[in-house]
Amino acid sequence: GSSVESVVVVPSRVSVGVGASTPLEVELRDGAGTLLTGRKVAWATEDPTVATVSSSGVVTGVKPGPVQIAATAEGKSAVVDVTVNPKAVATVRITPTGDVSLLVGGTRQMTAQPLGDDGSVLDDRTITWTSNSTPIPTVTAAGLTTAVAPGGTVITATSEGKSSVVAVTVSAVPVASVAVTPPNDEV
Repeated sequence: GSSVESVVVVPSRVSVGVGASTPLEVELRDGAGTLLTGRKVAWATEDPTVATVSSSGVVTGVKPGPVQIAATAEGKSAVVDVTVNPKAVATVRITPTGDVSLLVGGTRQMTAQPLGDDGSVLDDRTITWTSNSTPIPTVTAAGLTTAVAPGGTVITATSEGKSSVVAVTVSAVPVASVAVTPPNDEV
């Protein structure tokens, strides 16, 4: 089998609240760039008093501060910068609320706010946007949703392991007008 030549951890920068957890994913590739599976990955934290990391890559905040987490496979490593915040994300609020309808080619900017358990907005947190059925709508890292093809999907905004969803329905472009040729006064 091929040996591991590159280790990439996603996301490469993460924030987590004290007492909260967030998972990290690792991609291992060989020299040709082929994704490798089933390889052993060792996780380590620079400072376990700031954040711990499980054997499966789940980071848990212990006390506020910056810390680096490393993933190592077959001698190759990647490091993630982790910021532990004093307050954990309790919920994520998505705007607009309710279902969103778009026409093919249309766009809609979504916003998500991570909230603490007291309802306060936590501005310094990372939001990850995903769609459960691309390419019906695509969603950017900034939450801009673009309708690509008719259908329905669920868009999810996640921060520190907490997430909220919004349903998006994409319709084909409606017929604006019907032209009759030739005009009926020539019949």
